[in-house]
Amino acid sequence: VVRSRSGTRGYAWTVTFTETDNIGNRPELDYDDESLSGTGKSISVQTVNDGSQSLDGTFTLALRLGDVNRTTSPLPYDASARDLEAELSRLGPDMDDIEVSVLDLTTAGLAAGGDSTPDDLYDDPYKSKDGRQWRVTFTGLLGDQPQIGRA
Repeated sequence: VVRSRSGTRGYAWTVTFTETDNIGNRPELDYDDESLSGTGKSISVQTVNDGSQSLDGTFTLALRLGDVNRTTSPLPYDASARDLEAELSRLGPDMDDIEVSVLDLTTAGLAAGGDSTPDDLYDDPYKSKDGRQWRVTFTGLLGDQPQIGRA
């Protein structure tokens, strides 16, 4: 909770919920102005940012190798770099020469240093959002590589 001056005779309180075990949108704060006194008294509540649910579920990736479309098995939302690399390598021999790194963009992950090299959060303009970001580097093949996308 932070209190700051608002106008010439008032204050504004900013309340930020920071716990990580009860993530999600919160009901708007309620107030009782019965005991508030003074000229021009008023209370208002404003939600600046809605909360968000924690990540959950799975995702799949797809790419085209030659004339064949390939799709990964479902991967958990928090797949490690090793898990994603193994799943991509399973798609074909051209995918054996890759390196995968992952950056944990959650508040806890950033505070702990994440589980890979940040590279300024991979130059992500949305770096303040929760989530994970994977980087796939093709290490053995030259030239254009297949585009990896959501399946």
